[in-house]
Amino acid sequence: HFNLLIAALDHVSIMVNQVLVNSSPLWIGLLEVAFLKARFGRLVWYGLFVAIFGGIIIALSSGGAAEDIQLLGVILALTGSMAGSVYLLIGRAVRRKLASIPYVWLVFSSGAIVGLIYLIISGTPITGYPATGYFWLLMLTLIPQIIGHSMFNYVMAFLPATVVSISAQIVTVNASILAIFLFSELPSLPQIVGGAVIISGVVLAIYGQNKR
Repeated sequence: HFNLLIAALDHVSIMVNQVLVNSSPLWIGLLEVAFLKARFGRLVWYGLFVAIFGGIIIALSSGGAAEDIQLLGVILALTGSMAGSVYLLIGRAVRRKLASIPYVWLVFSSGAIVGLIYLIISGTPITGYPATGYFWLLMLTLIPQIIGHSMFNYVMAFLPATVVSISAQIVTVNASILAIFLFSELPSLPQIVGGAVIISGVVLAIYGQNKR
């Protein structure tokens, strides 16, 4: 989940990345139907189809030579979302038996090991970058990972996975706004429309799940 989220940023905007990655409530619902024999009403399925339609809008929003590059980013972000859904469902069960700090240590260590293996296989150097790059890497580790994700992991012991994942929609909005001011990253109109459609579908599906 962590590595796919970052890899997708090479191909799509921050807004598109966050909208797709944070569509995890949809995949959580499908996993619950497939493996936990859960039954959902029409609202959940309506939300799923609405979100898929929004994803199609985003996937087709680029033209020319950039289309294949953006499509790869969409695939990476969606795969990261699916991986995050499995992570949330498993985490929900594990956190009932394991304290927050050991759980966070296991999760982050596993993510770091997978990332290191990818660096070795791809031949990507880990040294030779400017000091500012390592500073922001440290900030990335400290603020969104250790603080942000640790809080998500903590509340998983007390709240349903769908409730935890809906709060990620706030991240989508905040990240999109920050991207405009920090990186002058203005999403295109089709991307804005597709993102709004996906968020609407996710919220609709979550509302349907909570009415079970």
